Amino acid sequence: MASDSEPESSPAEPKAPSSEAPASAKAAPSDRPKKKKLRRPRPPIPRTEEEIDSPTKQTVGMLGILCVMTIIMWAFARGACNYHPPKETRVPRQVTLVDLAHDPKNAAIEMQQRWLTHNFDGALELATGGAALQIQQDKAACDAACLAARPALEKAVLTSAVMVDVNPMGATARATSVGLPGGSKSYLVHLEHADTIWKATEIKVDTGAPYVAPTTLPAETAAPTGSAAPAASH
Repeated sequence: MASDSEPESSPAEPKAPSSEAPASAKAAPSDRPKKKKLRRPRPPIPRTEEEIDSPTKQTVGMLGILCVMTIIMWAFARGACNYHPPKETRVPRQVTLVDLAHDPKNAAIEMQQRWLTHNFDGALELATGGAALQIQQDKAACDAACLAARPALEKAVLTSAVMVDVNPMGATARATSVGLPGGSKSYLVHLEHADTIWKATEIKVDTGAPYVAPTTLPAETAAPTGSAAPAASH
């Protein structure tokens, strides 16, 4: 029996259902209403060239300024590169005869170039023997009109050479010159070493046939005429 001081226990009262729904039951973000984005009105379609206005006058003006500045800078750069003060003007180096004829190929090219362009005195510096005689004959036959054509020939004639034979006694080159009034000419030039340069000793017209190097055989030793055996005594 319960005492008067102790309260009577009441039966468990049922709990009221919670008004809050679980997190899983909440509405998903995708279910929320979306805000409508305001669309920009489309520009009107141009119907004339004035409405298109492309490129604008400002764009054309800037391109013109760039072109003018480029031309001005190019002119200044070209003038600076080509400007040489009087004391700094470049003079071509004087090429000596030793530099031009230090090997047989260059000697043949230089000799034939001078000879066919009517620089006979220069060609004689690189010739001797039969080649020098042939150049002197051409010099004697060259009149005033012949000498007057020298500047034009020096600008038009080009000479090249190919070595066809080199031996301890000398060398032979096939020199070809183009740009002559009568067409190209080719010669076989035989050269020999003279001091510090090479000189042409013989000039032959190149017929186009394969070059055959000359062969020199050593002199044969004379056989003794008498018998080395002692004479038999009688």
